[in-house]
Amino acid sequence: MSASPVQTVFLPDRPTTPPLTGRDTIRAKRAMASYMDSLAEQAGFAGRTAAERLWRNAAADKRHEAEQMERAAQGRSIIPDAPNANPVLALLARHGRLGRS
Repeated sequence: MSASPVQTVFLPDRPTTPPLTGRDTIRAKRAMASYMDSLAEQAGFAGRTAAERLWRNAAADKRHEAEQMERAAQGRSIIPDAPNANPVLALLARHGRLGRS
């Protein structure tokens, strides 16, 4: 009997795709949670309650991870709020004269 051929897999030295940034990761986690919800719905239609519960819990966990990442990102955000585009309105608002006739 001859041995089965061995398949060699060559992995790249570095990842071919760039790592996800924070916002992309949050969006991906939300998309995965939505997909898991659809799988839970399909399991419910098939009458598989255990699978439905599993997918619902997995989706809730993924949403929770996304919310935690979003809160952490807001806490360390270094992007300042956008300044008012109209300096005249900003000056009037600073002196409390905005909205008066």
